[in-house]
Amino acid sequence: MATTRSTKSKRGIEKPSINGGKSDLGLSPQLDTSGPESATATATPGTPSTQQELGPLHNLLSDDPQLIAIVATSISNHILSSPELFQKIVKAKRIIDQVSDHVYESVAYDNESTAGDIASLRDQNHKLLAENRDIVDKLDELEQYSRRNCLLLQGVPESNNENTDSLALDVINSRINSEVDLCDFDRTHRLGRRKVFENKPKPRPIIVKFTSYRTRSAVFRNKKSLKHSGFSITENLTSRRLKLLHEALRSETVWSMNGRIYCVTKKSMKKVVIKSESELRHL
Repeated sequence: MATTRSTKSKRGIEKPSINGGKSDLGLSPQLDTSGPESATATATPGTPSTQQELGPLHNLLSDDPQLIAIVATSISNHILSSPELFQKIVKAKRIIDQVSDHVYESVAYDNESTAGDIASLRDQNHKLLAENRDIVDKLDELEQYSRRNCLLLQGVPESNNENTDSLALDVINSRINSEVDLCDFDRTHRLGRRKVFENKPKPRPIIVKFTSYRTRSAVFRNKKSLKHSGFSITENLTSRRLKLLHEALRSETVWSMNGRIYCVTKKSMKKVVIKSESELRHL
């Protein structure tokens, strides 16, 4: 008696096999001997093509299971009535299974290879991000160092045809306990464009570049003398550090000294240096 066995592909899917003349396709190996009358007639020239008949045939069979069974039996008998046709179908199915296995293995290999490439690119991206942060930090440090001799004088009234050297000298010498001469200035000028605050022109800060860092530091140490005077002196920070300073002022006691941002935390009451917004969030 013929037996049916099945094999599994590398994907774990059972594949039909032929054993003893019986097919896993569900087709009986017995040949139809009732004569040519029982076989389906071949198409003749001028008749509609199979592709044209598929739509109406599908609609006809979709709601009639009994008719489907009759058509399936007729097709099965027609195939089995021709051993040559039956062998071709079996061979075609084997080829399809082989192609399917090959495609699956190829796709699986490609997926594994792609996953490895993605992991490698992710590692490279993390490395490049770390290198970029390091470069940005170094550039910011260099830019801040280039501003080490500069101070910003805030609150000095602004007028047309003014002399910023004279204005800076007047404020520093009359309101700060420091003696500064014009030769201590490398250059002074207003910074940025004019702004309007509450319908009144807001004076732009005067940037003062000193010829000596020692003179600059002496003036900055005495900045508390300007308290309640309407004037103030601040360091000329980079845009990155100035943004960090403003963020920290919302919740902590913060100041700058020599281009560094210092903060006294409310929890530990310790003085720490803040270099980034992430450090500020973890205080």
